[in-house]
Amino acid sequence: MVIPQNRSAELTLLGMAFLTQEAAEKVAALPEDTFSYADTVNLFKGIRKVVERRGKPDLVTTAAAMHELGFDTGVELIEASRLAITAANYGQYETILLDLRRRRNLIKACTDVSAKMGDMSENVEDQVKKLLAVMNDNADAGQSTTLRDALMRLLLRLDEKKESGISTGIAGLDALTGGFKPGQLIYLGARPAVGKSALALFMAAHVADHSGPVLVVSLEMEDEALAARVVAEYTRVNVEKLENNSLEPEDFATVWGQAPAVSEIPIRFAEHTVTVMQIRREAQKMIREEGLKMIVVDYLQLMRSDEKTGSKYEEVTQISRDLKLLAMELKVPILALTQLNRGSEGTNGTLRRKPSMSDSRDSGAIEQDANIYLTLYAPDEPKAGTPAHEFWEACQRDKTEWQVLTIEKNRQGRCGQVSLKFDKPHMTFTTMMPGDRAY
Repeated sequence: MVIPQNRSAELTLLGMAFLTQEAAEKVAALPEDTFSYADTVNLFKGIRKVVERRGKPDLVTTAAAMHELGFDTGVELIEASRLAITAANYGQYETILLDLRRRRNLIKACTDVSAKMGDMSENVEDQVKKLLAVMNDNADAGQSTTLRDALMRLLLRLDEKKESGISTGIAGLDALTGGFKPGQLIYLGARPAVGKSALALFMAAHVADHSGPVLVVSLEMEDEALAARVVAEYTRVNVEKLENNSLEPEDFATVWGQAPAVSEIPIRFAEHTVTVMQIRREAQKMIREEGLKMIVVDYLQLMRSDEKTGSKYEEVTQISRDLKLLAMELKVPILALTQLNRGSEGTNGTLRRKPSMSDSRDSGAIEQDANIYLTLYAPDEPKAGTPAHEFWEACQRDKTEWQVLTIEKNRQGRCGQVSLKFDKPHMTFTTMMPGDRAY
């Protein structure tokens, strides 16, 4: 196999460090394995040592630094200074060498992984992760940018009118957040059996129907149960009848009549996807085949870390961090559900108290990683005569459930509360008063 390397390019780039201080600083900041020959590596180390001392690399200072490091100097110094005529085309040479570096590292990683695949004790996902780390390794990705350049990109993005984000189908939530935006990690916390899975699926169906494909990762429900909830929303047939196979003839006709339209909604369900790496694999497949607008994970505490951890706290912390990085990498919002601690419930006969972000179970990293943190709960009957009691009464009349969705944290917008009317038989949510803060 031919090793992807270019000695002349390496020497030319190193020689540019002798021409300007700016080029010397750039060379010194490159990864050491950008250079693939023993003498070019030694020359690079000599230049880097001079720069670290805030000196100006030239033939004399670099030779002295190389001798100090224990390297013999040969023709590489003269060759480098002869090949580098100008530093104006530095970027072209750097791009060439970083591409060759990436190719060498990928060859090495593939060889290592291939050698281990016959060992059944090796974890396949661990090996895939090693390959992805090499593929995503951009040595020049950390370059800084000026305020002017960043501002111009911001103005262009605003001019495109895309900043409003993806509509969730919850008008009050969209009004406060501007919709879910690419790269965001959104957490929805609630106690068991409140309806967070129903709300997440309602938003997923809305996004899929109006914006594009959605990946729903459910670790609690089978795909048929999830499909029944979507069908109930769109056909207005009671979800219990769908789940229990007890449809009336007219319900049966309605479902079959609308099934072709509902089946076109681009949602993909993943039941047994339990690690972030597996989610990434499914998401990348969707991106290649049909596109992807959002990911829903139900729920965080049932996931498994790709790496071994010492405790559940460490595991959830790692998963949360990996989800955040995945959202940023794929440039899609990820809505992750999380269980709340039992301490968030009322005890000794007291009324249920409003949950908060601090009630998240197993890890404080959830609060830190979230771009948006939502809590959902169904309050007890409020005092008569209050604005909150009017919401509760309206839901009682409609035989629906009054729920409160609270935006506890929002890095890019306002916080507040949204009163929702939850029509449980049909799995739908309606905003009763957008942006309401009364309760």
